Parts: sequence; C-alpha cells; structure tokens
Amino acid sequence: MDRVGSQLGGDNIMADTGNRFEWRAFAKHFGALEYRLLEYGRFMDMKVSQEWYLISRHNTNLNIKIRAGKLQTKALVQTLGELEQWAPAGSATLPVSADTFQAQVLVPLRIATAGLTMETGPALLDEHDLNTRFFYRFPDMIAVALQKKRMRYALGERPGEDQTDNQNKCMGELVELEINGASLQSLCIESVHPDQVKEAAALIGLDAWRNRSYVTALRETMGLVPQAPLLR
Repeated sequence: MDRVGSQLGGDNIMADTGNRFEWRAFAKHFGALEYRLLEYGRFMDMKVSQEWYLISRHNTNLNIKIRAGKLQTKALVQTLGELEQWAPAGSATLPVSADTFQAQVLVPLRIATAGLTMETGPALLDEHDLNTRFFYRFPDMIAVALQKKRMRYALGERPGEDQTDNQNKCMGELVELEINGASLQSLCIESVHPDQVKEAAALIGLDAWRNRSYVTALRETMGLVPQAPLLR
C-alpha cells in the first residue's frame, strides 16, 4: 500500500462531488490487470444490478440509464488527454410521465418523434411500461439490457488512514457485465484528481488500453459506429 500511496498523489483529498475523471476500458478478460488491482487496491464492496442503457446514434455526450428505479443522466463535462470527466445531470424516480421521458431522454438524445402519436396508456410509466411502449419504438435509439456485478477497490491509501472515509480515495472498479446476454468486463479508475487517475492507470497497466465510456462501448458493441482498437 505504501507504494501506491506514494504514487497516487500523496496529500490530495478527493471531494465527493461526483464530477470524477475516468479511465475505463472494456475487454473479454483483463488478465494481469485484475491481479494488479487486487494487489494494489483494498476491496471495498460489491454491488449487483440490472440496468437499461439508452443510446443514440446522434449523441455520445450523455449517459442515460435506468437503475434501481431511477432514470439517471450523466453528462460529459470535459476531456483531458485520455481522461473523461462525467457529472450527474438529472435524476427522476420511476414511474414518470411520457412528457418527462420525452424531455429527459428523447430530446437530449435527439430522437425524432415527428409524426408519432402516443398510444393510450397509463399516465405514469414504470420500467415495464417504458420497455413495452418506448424502448424499441425509435430507429435511432437502442435500449441495451445490462447486468452488472461491480467490485470496488480503494487505491492510494496511506498507513493509518481512516478506511471508512470514501472521500479520500482514488477508486478502482472491476465490472462483470452481461450485455444483452453477451459477457464482457470493464475496468475503471476514477478520481476528481486527474493526475491520480493517470498514475493509478499506469501502475496497474490500464494506460495501455483506450479509454471508452459506457456510451462509446455500447454504441460500438451494438453496431451504431465502427469498432475502434481496444488498445492505444
């Protein structure tokens, strides 16, 4: 742990703003990178979820998903070299109205709705209603079903540091994914301090991989755009 702490920025304090820089990659298997994450990181927790990602051929700057009964949006704030900074940009608890879904999903993703009429249905739409009425209705939008098992690790901790203080951490995440039934992995380093992310990525070898957000990876996986090289 001493080596990691010395290489991940020393006294930098990570404010829990949500506006974190990310370096994320996707692969069938990361091999040695997984073992390095286990070696240099302290396991924190594991979360399992079933989610829907809503992607568009017109937009790469919004991450819109349904998770844990909420319609959530993150927006790309900036890129810094290989890194991307994403920030929460909206959240609505299901069920939602058709107007809310249009305002928070269809309009930002630039999904054409001209000439389409909404069938008679419930005033408020839960996940099942959205799935049956909206997810497969628009040619320019794809709803992608994801199952995630997310394992989080704290990186850069120093001896004697309060291990319950999650604000003072650079985070690593290994995710086992099922994307519409296909197996994949994602590995991510994130922090509000970009130098911490770059140093941690170099430490475990993630810097050899191209940074791909969920939006980019899913657009490539679903055939909306050509597949780019996985490695830099």
